[in-house]
Amino acid sequence: MTMRWRTGLLALTLAMGALALVDRTAVFGQGEEHHVTLYEDNNFDGKALVLRKSVDNLEGRDFNDLASSLKWHLPRDVAVVLYIDADYRQPLLVLVGKGHLADLRKLADGNDSISSVAFLPCPLGGNPKGIGVDVPRMGSR
Repeated sequence: MTMRWRTGLLALTLAMGALALVDRTAVFGQGEEHHVTLYEDNNFDGKALVLRKSVDNLEGRDFNDLASSLKWHLPRDVAVVLYIDADYRQPLLVLVGKGHLADLRKLADGNDSISSVAFLPCPLGGNPKGIGVDVPRMGSR
């Protein structure tokens, strides 16, 4: 018999007397459908970067300040926050559910300015903890 509990970023599994504690951010996105894809050019053209986990600095992926369009498909309890600065500073946009944005110029400071991306737990209808309601939110659940 296996019992599972999930809270916040951790998943706890109890199976046949063995206890396993798993960091959910490390295993999130192993299914192909859950992702955020950043594109270098408008209308989903140019170089693309597919992300399935948080990245604190896109410079290490040769994609710092390059994104001009994006697509996403996320589970119900996860949001992605795009940040203008590395190390998850200055949130720009919260992504939930499924969606796409063909031209980041439609957002103030959005085009060619994304430097970090965080996959975070998110309550339905709300923003991830620590992200204010003033940060725009896009997508459908």
